[in-house]
Amino acid sequence: VSFFSSEDCIHLLQVPKLQALLDAVLFEPGSFLPARSAELEPQDVPASAPELLGTPHHLLLHELCRSPKTLVEGVLRLAHQATDLDTGTFKASTTTVILYVVRLAARFDNYVSFLLQYDAGEHDSIRGKPFRGLALDSQAREALAAARRGLRKALLGELRPLLLGWYHKLSRELDEAFQSEDEQVLDENVRHLCVCHSHLLLMLRSLTPAELTEPLAKSIACAVAFLATRHQWNKELLDVWNGSPSYDAWRVPENEVYE
Repeated sequence: VSFFSSEDCIHLLQVPKLQALLDAVLFEPGSFLPARSAELEPQDVPASAPELLGTPHHLLLHELCRSPKTLVEGVLRLAHQATDLDTGTFKASTTTVILYVVRLAARFDNYVSFLLQYDAGEHDSIRGKPFRGLALDSQAREALAAARRGLRKALLGELRPLLLGWYHKLSRELDEAFQSEDEQVLDENVRHLCVCHSHLLLMLRSLTPAELTEPLAKSIACAVAFLATRHQWNKELLDVWNGSPSYDAWRVPENEVYE
């Protein structure tokens, strides 16, 4: 994450394969560590018992519980760098990077919020603390609470206004196209608005009902209504660019829209 969060390297995230690689490094769960091996330690390097290098639940959860600082700082730098790439329009080469960073930061916020809710006994669907290996010490708890504040500030205070700016500009173009009966612009901008709505919705997925303000609740209702009536569902659009500009692609897995 730190590698991509510099001014020189963030543009590399325009490449779909590098996006997929970073997603895999961050979000793939890795090897599972059975309970019977929980107290065992590797005795040599490289490990002759690679199963001991697993985690009880997920590599990212394990890292956030034990040493969150470096990873959190990298994601926050990446979010700030992405904000600086904005050119004021959706139809720009940097849009691909900005939207990817929105997805990454929103998903990362999901993991951080889960750990804090689990630790506080406030998770909606988990009673008590039934899972091993997810205990937070005071330092990790403070670091994750600060990380969540930083992520929310970046997502809702910096990236959300940026996306809303794109949204309003696309809407104005849509109104003009409707008046002039320009079908091509109508079709293109409706697709682009679907992409904006899906990302605006994704960045709110970790908020609890108590954290939703009126503008955020309106965003959810508007996004769900617009996507339900305008997005082309079940068309296997994910990762299919067909030679069109990179910003023209649908990038959010459809199941995440309604999660």
